Amino acid sequence: MPGPQRAEDAQYEIVEGNAIIIDSAGTEVVTLNELGTLVWQRLDGGHDVGSLAGELGARFDDVPAQQLEDDVRTFLKDLQDSKLIVGRF
Repeated sequence: MPGPQRAEDAQYEIVEGNAIIIDSAGTEVVTLNELGTLVWQRLDGGHDVGSLAGELGARFDDVPAQQLEDDVRTFLKDLQDSKLIVGRF
């Protein structure tokens, strides 16, 4: 099964480096910060939590790898709860 990926019906746009996402019903709008946007842009089904955290770790080497993985997993769970992503993580 593919890794996490953006839901097909989730619409988004990048504005000044931040993703603005609208759910399929048009009832929820989510604005992501720079880090969330970096993860969002990589949600293509080909990245797992470890690879996403690894990419962030390359940019933020002062944050422990386990903390990054935990934060990515929590972020993905929030997106999944909002039905903005599909797939396993």
